Amino acid sequence: MENVVKKDVLRASNEEANRITRECIQTALINLIAVKPFDKITITELVLKSGVSRMSFYRNYKTKEDVIMDMCTELEEQLYESISDDSFKNDPRNWYFGLFRRVLSHEKELSLLFSANMPQNISIRILTAAGEVFKKLSLSEEEQYKASAWEGALIGIIFHWLAAGMKESPDEMADMCMKLINNA
Repeated sequence: MENVVKKDVLRASNEEANRITRECIQTALINLIAVKPFDKITITELVLKSGVSRMSFYRNYKTKEDVIMDMCTELEEQLYESISDDSFKNDPRNWYFGLFRRVLSHEKELSLLFSANMPQNISIRILTAAGEVFKKLSLSEEEQYKASAWEGALIGIIFHWLAAGMKESPDEMADMCMKLINNA
């Protein structure tokens, strides 16, 4: 029994160490992209800036693009949780507000993804995640098309907001979505 407990503790501490390593690498990449184009950043620069060893980098990622995709996955999971929330159906304006507030809190990461020319990959992944949520709702064929149109419109609005410098507040963006998407 004692060996099982030790293995669980070791596994948990390894998982925590890997999580911290990934965070350090992601933060370093965000900081590097602020001063240098993504395609000019090397793995050597990334490990030096992050303070992790090359072996630790390769234990967690194969390429710097994998770092970006990992960040994208985290954002995607947050969106998935957000869409799954009942407030999405009960109070869409407040849901939009929360979504744009969450997007704003990830401005650095999203700017990185944009500067690395990843919007197409991001939108495909987010649409796929959103589509999984809508599949669980047992929608009619027409409702599925409507959900797809809503997803595309929302992704387009978010990307435009990011590309335009996020000048509007989350409140203003929520009002805009209510007007444009919900006809309210």
